Amino acid sequence: MQENIKNLTENLKDQRFIPLGEIAKIPLPVLTETLRIQGKKNKDKIWATLGWESDEPFSPKGDLEFSKTGNPDEGDYKNRKKKNKLTQDEIADIKAINPDLDVKRKKEVREYYINFDEVHFSLPDTFNPVDLPRLRLTVFLEPDEGALVYYHHSKKGDVFDPEAFSEYILHEKEKNSNRDRLTYYFPVEPKHLLEPVDEERHLYRQAGQETGMSFIIKVLIFKQKKGTEKQLFSRSLKEINKSAKKEGNLLYELVGKDKYALLKFNPEKGATGEFDPVTDKGQILQDAKTLLLIHGTFVDTASSFEHLLSVHPGGKSVLQELLSKGKFEQILAFNHPTISENAEGNISWLATLLKNLDIHISKPLQIIATSRGALVAAYMASDSTINKYFPIGKIMTFSGGNGCGYFNLGQKISRALSVWKAASPGPAGKVISSIAQLSVQWFLEQPGCRMMTIGSKESTAILSASPVNSFTRYKTVVSDWHKCLVEQEPFFKRVGNTSLDAVIRIALGKEHDWVIGVEQQRRIPAGSGKLDESRRHSVHGRYLEAGYVRDENCKIIADPYQIIYDFFD
Repeated sequence: MQENIKNLTENLKDQRFIPLGEIAKIPLPVLTETLRIQGKKNKDKIWATLGWESDEPFSPKGDLEFSKTGNPDEGDYKNRKKKNKLTQDEIADIKAINPDLDVKRKKEVREYYINFDEVHFSLPDTFNPVDLPRLRLTVFLEPDEGALVYYHHSKKGDVFDPEAFSEYILHEKEKNSNRDRLTYYFPVEPKHLLEPVDEERHLYRQAGQETGMSFIIKVLIFKQKKGTEKQLFSRSLKEINKSAKKEGNLLYELVGKDKYALLKFNPEKGATGEFDPVTDKGQILQDAKTLLLIHGTFVDTASSFEHLLSVHPGGKSVLQELLSKGKFEQILAFNHPTISENAEGNISWLATLLKNLDIHISKPLQIIATSRGALVAAYMASDSTINKYFPIGKIMTFSGGNGCGYFNLGQKISRALSVWKAASPGPAGKVISSIAQLSVQWFLEQPGCRMMTIGSKESTAILSASPVNSFTRYKTVVSDWHKCLVEQEPFFKRVGNTSLDAVIRIALGKEHDWVIGVEQQRRIPAGSGKLDESRRHSVHGRYLEAGYVRDENCKIIADPYQIIYDFFD
């Protein structure tokens, strides 16, 4: 339904917010008090309220379009004979991580929307996109319900846009345990493209050209057992692992604490080789030249190093060739949780395993680390305990996550989750979907998030510690996204038409790969010798993809793996 905002507020005693839903069923003069005291009881009539985060009177001009009762058909709009792919994808992820829902059953998730396309918001002439005015959405729930809220970024006038993408909005920490409502803060989306006025001060203004994108918020409500946020997250991870095991997925595709494993690459297994869990001392060649792979945030060994595991022109995977050509004699990988644990916890687990199995590598261990794995590798290099078992030699990092500017956005971190999801293959998307259903405060408090915050005591401690061994050396492979890649990255092309693009530039810097800024990728721990750096153009996670990754002149790098042969002895 579409309503003029002035008509919605003029009869309200309290004009700080407006009701969304079947408004006519509650007398307007008493609506404010009804919602404050009995929001849960009237949920069948009013599903949410909308106002400003600042609590000022809500009085923008124009017409607001919103759901009256919600759509129970899970992305299927029978009256229009159309289906919304983005909505259906989000619902599929919700069902995949929720043990109370069944992907085969329908009408388990109810969809609501708010369309701001005809609402006129007044913005300052210049502003910092990170500090755009924020709206407050309060969604009413039953105690056994959960919600997922996101921007539905689509072409203006086309909600069925096949290239639409979501931008998650995390709710605020609940003030009590009743959980009859959740509150979300989200910034106004400018109608025009943004152009920098003073980049040093992060000031922008609206340009003359419109974005061509809609400003729509989607709310998905579904059954969810009561529990703390830690319990809800744990349930989601268990459900993802349960599904992975049922489908016969490999051990290194699990998530959460179940993800912990030291793996050894078996070049004879399958067409391109596979990893097996190390459970016995006899599996490890203790006098061999050894390579260790360390993956990044949200992902696993298979996802971070998929391009080293895929078939190449010679008929083998890169990992198989590294062994057959004698560059290494064995290849290991360390699977570990990245959000619920920090590097200290990760390496403590690994050191305990090595001690229990009595594994001691005699030759210096060489490491390839991607993204957050760079901090894990740095922690290993400076930790005397792990060096008793794995003496760390050379370390090569790809898009080293030595801090991520997104975490420095604080409570506005949710703007980054959809970018992570787009750049993270495998089960990571479902993990991110589960995080999007929790509070922003809970997410930021996780050990892995604190470690990835630039300037935090955790990251500072790691990067200021010198390696234990004088022979430890670093090479950083820095990735910077370039517009020459835009045709291969439709998601990132779309992001450029939203305020999220400017927020990313502010958070990560002008040069970035959409997840980690170049400045952070270049960092190496104190006392690690002279910086040895190589640069290439790539989005995060695709820096080893043949036929895609480009050199600094935007020409395809013929052999993106030669750099590995050149660096390691």
